[in-house]
Order: sequence, then structure tokens, then C-alpha cells
Amino acid sequence: MRITERAGGAEWAAGDAVEAVGRALADARKRRRLTQAQLAALAGVSRLTVVRAEAGHPGLALSALLSLVSALEAGMLREIIAVLESDPAGRELEQARIRLPERVRAERGRGAK
Repeated sequence: MRITERAGGAEWAAGDAVEAVGRALADARKRRRLTQAQLAALAGVSRLTVVRAEAGHPGLALSALLSLVSALEAGMLREIIAVLESDPAGRELEQARIRLPERVRAERGRGAK
């Protein structure tokens, strides 16, 4: 598994993280002794979606992944949202009053519509 350096420390490369989530999802399903078809029915998705999620398919819709996570453990979804809302790195930037770059718009030339 590749590790990339980020401002807050080492983190997984996106592709590796998707694969790790897929493996963890498969392990969680198996611990609950559910088939892929049973999990699909609980999550309201197709069995092929479960297969793709467990394989770490990069094109899987976020809504499908969240449905699968919620079907396995509703509390896990709340934890994911709480982590995103807490945003420690963003809060640290706010507290340090570090000015982030603002969006710059290109000037419109004469005659531009």
C-alpha cells in the first residue's frame, strides 16, 4: 500500500484507500454472515454494486457506498459525518488565521459577452 505525504502527516493514496475500504466492507459483511445479495437487499442496491464496492472500484457512487455502510452499521455513518464536520485541519487554519487564497476571476475583455 502506497503512502503519500500530506500537510497533516502520512495518508493513503486515494486508489489504495478505495481498495482498503472495499476490503474492510467485505470483511464486515462476512463477519455478519451476509451474502453479497443479502447486503445488497438491505442497502437497496444491486449485488453488482456490492461486488464493485468490495473490489475497490474507483467509479462507485458515494451514495451507494454510504448505503452499504449504513446497512451494515447505521452508527458508522454518523461517525463518518462527525469526523468530516469536526475538520481538525480546517479548524486549525481558522484559529491560526492563515489567509487561504481566494478565487481569482479573469478580467473580461471588451466585447466579451
